[in-house]
Amino acid sequence: MLEKEGNRFIIPLVVNTLHRDFLCGQIIGIKNLGLDRYSFPDMAAAAQRFGAFVMTQLQARMQVGMDPNQEDFFYRLQNGKDLETGGGLSML
Repeated sequence: MLEKEGNRFIIPLVVNTLHRDFLCGQIIGIKNLGLDRYSFPDMAAAAQRFGAFVMTQLQARMQVGMDPNQEDFFYRLQNGKDLETGGGLSML
């Protein structure tokens, strides 16, 4: 994830998100009045960029498919079964 220079926006995004969440948790009015958007103006754009990054990573991983040699977290999610119904997870 951090191998490419273009992906290094993620670390400051996580730090800023934690900072914003901490402040909004301490001073409830900041979030309720929407002041967090003014205090952290770059947050929405960075969050949207991160969402696009995640979707790109997800699509790349889905192309790998159900390769048993690639038993990672995503493989486990794809093969997960509901204990009550026996059905798999949906891809919504």
